[in-house]
Amino acid sequence: MRAHLRVAATVGMFIGMAVGVSEALAPAVAHQRSPAADGLWPLWALTVGIYSALGAAALIPAGVLGGIIALLRPLSPAKVWRLYSAVGAGALTAYFMTARAELDLPADVLALFAAKVVLVSSAVGAFVSLAAVLAARRRVSGAPAAAGLAAGYLLGGALWMRGAANGTSAGEKIGAVTAGAAAFAAIWLIWRKCAGTRVAPTQHRSWARVWTFWPVAFLLVIGLAGIRIAFPAPSPGASNVLLVIVDALRADRLGCYGSVQGLTPELDRFARDAVLFENALAPAPWTVPSMGSMLASRFPSEVGAGRPMVRTSRPSREGGVLTPDPTLPELLRRAGYMTRAELTNGHLRRDRGFASGFVSFRCAPDAAGQRAPALPRLGRYEAWFVRTSLGRAVARALHDPPRYSGGGERDIVRARRVINDTCAWLSRQGHQPFFLWIHLMDVHAPYDPPQKSPATLAAFPHPPFHSTLEFYVKLRSDMRSGRAKLTPDDKGYMEALYDDGVRYADRWLGRLLKHLRESGMYDNTLIIISADHGEEFWDHGGWEHGHSMYDELLHVPLLIKFPHGHHAGKRVSRLVGLIDLMPTVLDVVGLPIPRGVRGQTLLENLSNGPASRDGREMYAESALRGEELKALRTPEHKVIFHTESRAVEVYDLRADPGERRNLAGDPAAAAESRERLIALARDSARSIAWWARYPQEPRALSPSVLRHLRAIGYVAD
Repeated sequence: MRAHLRVAATVGMFIGMAVGVSEALAPAVAHQRSPAADGLWPLWALTVGIYSALGAAALIPAGVLGGIIALLRPLSPAKVWRLYSAVGAGALTAYFMTARAELDLPADVLALFAAKVVLVSSAVGAFVSLAAVLAARRRVSGAPAAAGLAAGYLLGGALWMRGAANGTSAGEKIGAVTAGAAAFAAIWLIWRKCAGTRVAPTQHRSWARVWTFWPVAFLLVIGLAGIRIAFPAPSPGASNVLLVIVDALRADRLGCYGSVQGLTPELDRFARDAVLFENALAPAPWTVPSMGSMLASRFPSEVGAGRPMVRTSRPSREGGVLTPDPTLPELLRRAGYMTRAELTNGHLRRDRGFASGFVSFRCAPDAAGQRAPALPRLGRYEAWFVRTSLGRAVARALHDPPRYSGGGERDIVRARRVINDTCAWLSRQGHQPFFLWIHLMDVHAPYDPPQKSPATLAAFPHPPFHSTLEFYVKLRSDMRSGRAKLTPDDKGYMEALYDDGVRYADRWLGRLLKHLRESGMYDNTLIIISADHGEEFWDHGGWEHGHSMYDELLHVPLLIKFPHGHHAGKRVSRLVGLIDLMPTVLDVVGLPIPRGVRGQTLLENLSNGPASRDGREMYAESALRGEELKALRTPEHKVIFHTESRAVEVYDLRADPGERRNLAGDPAAAAESRERLIALARDSARSIAWWARYPQEPRALSPSVLRHLRAIGYVAD
């Protein structure tokens, strides 16, 4: 019994040490900073010590159980070490497989992940046991086993965190763990051979003596293979991918889309090198479902973007990219791309799954990224702990501010800051191809551009209102209650401020494109510039977004510059959507397109044929406010279905592009599209019902997250 307890505690201590190092370094890895920059070495050392003690305590029950079993069937010391090393290998593998998971998935999906964890843990445990059998020809000392276990799994954990701080594929995880397991076994074998056998000088050149080290060579090969899996090599000459989303940008504000206001000279110049898609549609009228659908090439309801969140008397829709299907950044990461996200919309957070597949993920107030460094994972008790007086003091003392946080209530990360940071990162980027996603909020409400244009100052020398957060919060409330009273000057001034935001974003996008040209990256980079949705300025009596399915919200600009100038200057009138971006990117970079995606590669659609010959249909769903909406858009018609009131709207877009005359009373109008939309709505209802079995409790967001969401209008005071 004593031997079992001693061995179990020793193995558990090293396991806890590996976990402690991983936990202590996680904030530094997530925020791309050196540990020395925080000056928290004593606390981090304390964290490692705490986890070492917890690891030893965690394996003591296994030691007690093993001791009881040994009373019936005694085990040799070598077998005792092999037993607990295998148990420790499985436990640590399970930790590395699950501890970095950020997706908030329902129970049955997590059950599938758990099954994978069990299989991989069993496989690694068997591998370690096999290595121990090869090594233990006589009584095995605990020193080589402990040293090998610690060194091997620290290597595996380091590879894991270095290659996938925020999300990665199962193959990369297995590769990192395999490298760690191989290092463990190799160190164990080398120690055994060097310490347990005295070799005469003449025997060093003996092939027979070298042959005894064949397991070490074999394990080194396995370890190198694991590292190669953890760090996949890109194909030679792979193109870079740059995706820029300008939040709430209307297509009719761009000169290349017909605007005569001169707001976007840089984007208009860029359009000459790109393909302009005249009829690109968003899959939803607000950010979360639109971006989730874009990354996965699935309908919003299929990725959990409409997952119910329980609030007061009725659930509201929250969700994110909650899907086990591979997303675009995950697929590119597996292909060896450096994946990076620079996001300024607080809805695109890590805890909603948007970080999956990104090596570097930086989002304006990131809720999940604000866990204090050196604060142990307490699971469900962590929220309770930070509400206690001691927990609040610890959280304040260790608070790690998000990358793009600010001090003001109206702080919105400007394009200048994001573009400058991005250009600095691009200057340091080596030859590894990258996938970079930038999301800008300069056009989004509250409309408060850093500088008003001369046209705005001339038209409104005496502004009709002060563009403050309080004004927009009250306006939203009045719009919902029907009490909004705005003069024509109020509306005109609001649109003028919006246009100035477009000017500002365009100027800094020009700075980014100029940097790409000067650095020589422009030609070999696939550049996509679009928007997640549009913005309404009383086109149908409403304002902002998320509440309707009309084209002022669904029609978005889409400019794609293909590598090496292919298809430059083309204009495509066929219906396309953001849901097509994932298969298009994969097609361009030469990767297979997953089965079951809803979009299609746009390389097959570069045709100037008239839209009347286009048989494509585009589906949109979800709503931020009000009842759930579904819409089906064809070149000729748009059909909108209200899921609660069961009302239907039908518009003939040829004769009525402004969507003013509802033809729902005519049964012959878009009859086939109506049937198709109802069928899609039923499928969507089943997906939403599946997610509704696991309603998500509202998250307790940090003050900085609430401040940011309040600043962009998603949270009221």
